[in-house]
Amino acid sequence: MNPNEDPNSPLQNAGAQSNAPFVGSAMPGQQFAPQQTTPKAFAQPMASQQPMASAPFVAGMPTMMNVQPPKRSRKGLVLVLLIVIVVAAVGTYFGLKKPTTTGNGTAANGGTGSSSQFASQLSMLAKDGGKITSGDLDKFDKTALFFAVFKNAAMQNVVHVTSDAYEGSSPTDQSTRAYEFLHDSTFNYKTKQLALVSQSGDYTNECVNGTEYEYSETFDASTGSTGNSWAPSANNTCDMSDYAGYINDGINTGGLSASQAQTYVAGLASASGLISVKSMSLTTHAGAPYVRMVVTVSPIQVEIDGTSGYEGMGVIGGWLKQAGINLTTWPYQSVGTIATGAQLIYYINPATQLPAYSQISLTYSRDDNTGKQVPNQIYDFQDTQYAFGGSVTAPSTTAAPQTIKLSWPEEKP
Repeated sequence: MNPNEDPNSPLQNAGAQSNAPFVGSAMPGQQFAPQQTTPKAFAQPMASQQPMASAPFVAGMPTMMNVQPPKRSRKGLVLVLLIVIVVAAVGTYFGLKKPTTTGNGTAANGGTGSSSQFASQLSMLAKDGGKITSGDLDKFDKTALFFAVFKNAAMQNVVHVTSDAYEGSSPTDQSTRAYEFLHDSTFNYKTKQLALVSQSGDYTNECVNGTEYEYSETFDASTGSTGNSWAPSANNTCDMSDYAGYINDGINTGGLSASQAQTYVAGLASASGLISVKSMSLTTHAGAPYVRMVVTVSPIQVEIDGTSGYEGMGVIGGWLKQAGINLTTWPYQSVGTIATGAQLIYYINPATQLPAYSQISLTYSRDDNTGKQVPNQIYDFQDTQYAFGGSVTAPSTTAAPQTIKLSWPEEKP
């Protein structure tokens, strides 16, 4: 049963200890964003995540046009690079339409998309307390199972994620780890309560009851000694435009009603060629079984103001809007721009029917005229560990911060 549908049902931890810190695996040659005079772990968006200019609205289509979603905040990046990338992409960001290739779409993924099908997949996954075996996997429709869990996650009101977000020079290059930021957040989509810790290099920032705190070096003039302490930030950034990129996994959202989630996910399932489940296998982590999926998001042909083009990640936001979500106020930010595709490694906890861990990496765009693959200038990566339910507990502003850690090992895309 979905915990949102039974207020008396205790939510189980989906593969993470929500009160424990986690750490992303460090790699040789680790680099961090250029530091500022005032230390900030909340930074301006990565160049590949900058919102672009909006396009004209065309009635009757799922669209994100004329919508500027909250930015994924990354304040340490090189401004000149941001300007070059944004100017080059002006006029493309919100030109999103329902794909011209789907028709009613239900046959695109073998009929995937009905709420009863999603419920059936979750019921099978939950059988015997989620103690499934490799032999049980043949009973599932892997595409329907992915969308069922994706929908279930989108309906959770309290989402706790621990993530490691960074950039590389290619879809498979994780070694550079430029502009790396570690985040640990809990967000309640109903009350809008947020608890957030963000780290970059030696700097740690927190959002506590709407106020940002910095952990930084202090100097005691009377003794001549230095130390570290918490203090409110001079520039409070604990608002929608700064935390939207920290509260989920870079592709999905939370807090939707059952009907909103059904419209959203059935729409994604209907988009032919957009989301494909390439493989499904059973693995173990910390002695428990998990279903591992490799999923791709591919740029597909869409109609933009009467002109065909290709969009990838942006189609996801378009179907959120179609489900009744106002993306100017809803806390949502996807990795990359709407034009890019992605690969997702997705671990599902059978006991909770929710994701436990994921890795997302950008892949490529397509030329609007030729349809040929176009490499990105920057490739974003995000590793995310999830927990769901519980309360939103403010982080400490008295104790020294602990290094954020993930307990799942990072995989090569």
